[in-house]
Amino acid sequence: MKRLSIFLTTLMISVALLAAPAAKHCPNVSELPSEGYFPLSASTGAAAICTDKNDFAVVGIAARMLAEDVQRVTGQLPELTTKADAPTLPTVIAGTLGKSKTIDQLVKSLKIDVSGISGKWESYIITTAQHPKTAAQLLLIISSD
Repeated sequence: MKRLSIFLTTLMISVALLAAPAAKHCPNVSELPSEGYFPLSASTGAAAICTDKNDFAVVGIAARMLAEDVQRVTGQLPELTTKADAPTLPTVIAGTLGKSKTIDQLVKSLKIDVSGISGKWESYIITTAQHPKTAAQLLLIISSD
């Protein structure tokens, strides 16, 4: 339960504050479209939120709660999906190392350093990247457990 609280708190702070300064491993957040910022919501719609159906149930619950928070703040409901093979639009991908095939593949292909959280309890990384196949903008939320 503590893991869920930390995970949700991190996500909600990113959505609700909209102008918070960037923390280590945390992308910039802004209420205005800007270069270098991940568009959680734009005039074209909200970024999709992707999880792995084989991941812990709490990840899906957190994704649904994030989608609801985005809708409350922006009026746009993000699509919840379990398919991240080739996104063409900005997508949030959340998952657990060793439980999410998508997260594991992206960590490997994008060479994301997870040594700081690997094998630890209740640790996570939030970072941005481009999808290796489609160049779509990604917001990656990678949990250790």
